[in-house]
Amino acid sequence: AVLSQPSPSVILWTLEGPAGTDLGKIDATGKYTSPASVADKITVTIVATLADDPKVSDHKSLDIIPEEQLFVGCKKGSQVFPIAADVFQLPVGTSKLPDFSTLTKSDTVCLDKFDIPNQSWETGFPGAPGLQEWFALHSTSKLNVPVAGLYSIQVTSDDGSNIYIDGVKLLDNDGTHSAATKSATITLAAGKHDLLLDWYQGPRTSIALQLFWKTPGTNAFVIIPTEAFSAK
Repeated sequence: AVLSQPSPSVILWTLEGPAGTDLGKIDATGKYTSPASVADKITVTIVATLADDPKVSDHKSLDIIPEEQLFVGCKKGSQVFPIAADVFQLPVGTSKLPDFSTLTKSDTVCLDKFDIPNQSWETGFPGAPGLQEWFALHSTSKLNVPVAGLYSIQVTSDDGSNIYIDGVKLLDNDGTHSAATKSATITLAAGKHDLLLDWYQGPRTSIALQLFWKTPGTNAFVIIPTEAFSAK
């Protein structure tokens, strides 16, 4: 709090928000601590009042949101990720992608694109370093195709991966293997298409998952950019 004119008076700090809700706490210096967790977004208003003259007062509101809120797509803090990937733990020795309908997911991770270059398994999965081996991702998104035409899609993965577009398998790169690349071509109309990418990490050594495309009129594969994906 900044006073336009110096005053020896104490500043009183208070919180306002939904009744019956944990709003967190604020100390005598104005340091605010949010509640440990919230189920849904709440708006907390921090009020500073001059003790000697209550007419001198001001406030600031802020939104408190769940640390990780999952919906169609993913949201962490104020950042929205267009790809939601359900995580499944796998039995040691799994040699190919599982039947996800028989498993119970253990978590969900958020992705902005598929761009994990070949690297040591010890690094873990980006955003979830505890995921190092024997797990699988079942990820869904919309692929936004800018212009109609013939597209080349390429995946590099360690270990296995399968790519489906509009419910049809386009690429099969399944199995336990080091980083391997598969590509295929498909004619796509402009607009949004359902994209499903299944991938699993088997035994330790390395980890990789990259998804590229070559768009009409171009000659080189590039990582499919974040803006080409959307949650719905």
